[in-house]
Amino acid sequence: MNEAKVTSGAPVARIDQRYLQVGIAMAVIGALGFATSFAGGQKAWASSWLIGWTFWMCLSLGCFALSLLFHITRGRWGTPILRLFEAGGGPVTLGVMGLLGTPILFSLPVLYKWVNPDPTDIPVMAKVAYLNAGGFTFRYILFFALMVGMAYLLQHWTRQEEKTGDKKFSNYRNNTTGAFIVLFVLIVTFLTTDLYMSLDPHWFSTLWGVWFVVGSALGAMAFTVFTVAQYAKNTPYVDTVDELMKKDFGNLLLMLTMLWAYFSFSHFLIIWSGNLPEFTSFYLNRSRGNFNAVGLANILGQFFIPFLLLLSPRVKREFALLGFVAGLIFLVRINDLNYMIAPFFRETWLPGLGEIGAFLLAGGIWLIVYSRQVRTAPLTVDASPYEAKLKEVEAHA
Repeated sequence: MNEAKVTSGAPVARIDQRYLQVGIAMAVIGALGFATSFAGGQKAWASSWLIGWTFWMCLSLGCFALSLLFHITRGRWGTPILRLFEAGGGPVTLGVMGLLGTPILFSLPVLYKWVNPDPTDIPVMAKVAYLNAGGFTFRYILFFALMVGMAYLLQHWTRQEEKTGDKKFSNYRNNTTGAFIVLFVLIVTFLTTDLYMSLDPHWFSTLWGVWFVVGSALGAMAFTVFTVAQYAKNTPYVDTVDELMKKDFGNLLLMLTMLWAYFSFSHFLIIWSGNLPEFTSFYLNRSRGNFNAVGLANILGQFFIPFLLLLSPRVKREFALLGFVAGLIFLVRINDLNYMIAPFFRETWLPGLGEIGAFLLAGGIWLIVYSRQVRTAPLTVDASPYEAKLKEVEAHA
């Protein structure tokens, strides 16, 4: 169903086929690598799965966040890429990622110290009303159910508008997306607090949730721009992505890069200026085992290099250059999440074979689902007032 009417004679982009092949290969190789972690016991495979699954779960969160941004702004920039956001952050993919996280729910006692707290540990005992296995499981299910429900409504209204031409469905999206964004940020804040911050129940950060929101959106935008760049000479992108849209893609990457740097530096500055033991442990634990080098790579590869490149108008005009920057950001996002989560479990930056396998296995499944979802509708979206206005102008040109 992703075949589009060819107006330029260019070949049709077959994103589904490419990512399906890559996904299958990753899943097979990853399964073999992940199997090695079972020799280390439940904590070994559960921690490996939590680290490996996180990146792809965050990629889905980022795709959903960007679809929310498109619906509330109704920007023309989103008409060629909304389908890719829906494929990565739609109800099916979000539901699958939620299901893939359920092994964590069955491994709470070996991953989280607060499941069986020391009665003399006063800070942890003060949090047991919130930090308990039943509450954790209930919130996890609730959060993913809410996100799946929101994604389903937005996708359903978009498809109905395309099918019927009734603009009431556009109004439904516009009138609800603002509330959905607020709810989404709250969900991600509590979800990441449960999954990751509570790995060290003595430490907390007020920027943790929004840091994940921005980082996830940055990774999803980078993945989407990289994908479109690979098929820039194929239908439908060769006919729909013009110079202004390329500039919009580059500016969105630049904006998210700057936001990520702002929250990352704010997180460090607040902890450094406070200089309290319950806060400084985060960076102290990441100063060992060459994690400082990982942090430096994040600063260079996820801020300074992309920031300087994206300031150039030429980079935002040429898809080859823009795709390179997007690919760099996407790869460094993997490194960044390793920096944020892995030190809760190990003291060295180098991941084990089980973690690499879990990452590849979860990623393979994600890409397989993504490729199947790309096939469900045409790659470009007609249900947009900006796209409709563009077609009207072109018709009278």
